[in-house]
Amino acid sequence: ELARQRRDAPRWSLVLASLTDALPDAAWATAVRVRGDSVFMDGVADEASPVFDAIARASGIAGVRATAPVRRESIEGDLPLEHFSIGARLATTDAARDQASPAARVPARATRGTP
Repeated sequence: ELARQRRDAPRWSLVLASLTDALPDAAWATAVRVRGDSVFMDGVADEASPVFDAIARASGIAGVRATAPVRRESIEGDLPLEHFSIGARLATTDAARDQASPAARVPARATRGTP
């Protein structure tokens, strides 16, 4: 039982690496939290929208959503930054494999009677 739990447990170091690799150059994570099969990231960016898109494409991540409204903050003398809060869940093994393989997303063609 313990061996199965270890085998099936999330590899958080891989998840964190995937998230940080996915962040656009003009975005910074300020906090990362995990709970169960979910991960939550707070951060700042020149623009928050590309961050959500990039995290949604990250390997092993599914169900990306905002957990709080994006806030725009201007600090005197600096360009404004957008604060974001993202929640996502870990993709199942099958979903992560399908996400990584473009061929897995192409529906099989019918072979009997229809083109």
